[in-house]
Amino acid sequence: MSGNSTLNVFGDSFSTPNYCVNPTESFWGLAAKDLGVNKIINYSHLQFSLDAILHMITNEVFNFVDDYFLIGIPPLHRYVAYSDSLEKKWSAAQFDHMCNQLCEISINSLDNTTAFKFEQHFKNDRTGVDRFNREWLDVQSFEKIFLLHQYLTLNNAKFLILNLAVPIAYQDLWPAGQSIMRKVHDLNECVLFDHTYQSVNFNDQIKPADFDQHGWFGHHGAAGNLNWYSKIIKPKMIKLNWINNA
Repeated sequence: MSGNSTLNVFGDSFSTPNYCVNPTESFWGLAAKDLGVNKIINYSHLQFSLDAILHMITNEVFNFVDDYFLIGIPPLHRYVAYSDSLEKKWSAAQFDHMCNQLCEISINSLDNTTAFKFEQHFKNDRTGVDRFNREWLDVQSFEKIFLLHQYLTLNNAKFLILNLAVPIAYQDLWPAGQSIMRKVHDLNECVLFDHTYQSVNFNDQIKPADFDQHGWFGHHGAAGNLNWYSKIIKPKMIKLNWINNA
């Protein structure tokens, strides 16, 4: 544990501050407490995609050696497009070690971008839509996750790459994807194919806070966040020697 370090959090609505759960009771808030970090910077936004998160991690400036990274992977089918007509300015929420929000900090990434469904963005490109293959998109996403893992490892970062949605189907028989699927499956820092935020709470029948609106695909409150953190995230942090087994 280090009092001079920062916990950097990435993801979509499942890790966005104050979305169905208070920061102190969120899985990332619980992690920050056990890590003893000095501050937390949460870069999560509703509807974020894998590409949006990759863009942010590779364009912002981080202290990879001293800080911690919890990287939530949104559903893989989300697509981010750039538009000159948009005028968005993204920010990140900064918290102290007690999860009290201090301020919003400006970031350089993702200006003029937004999330589209594939068929909506390419509605005038029938050839592209006709040739769209969901399995191939998954393969490309795994390649990005694998390269992200290598990038963070090269920078000596302490990180976890976490699936915040339903488990990704492990299919290692398709020739186009079997190699990368196996590589990602064996990474100690990745929780993608099972034990996800959604699946652990579904198996334990802990309903999301907004169950009436989204069913079992909803966003968890304090109980679901604590359950997933205690069963999956904290043991991972112990295994990676971030914290002691106490």
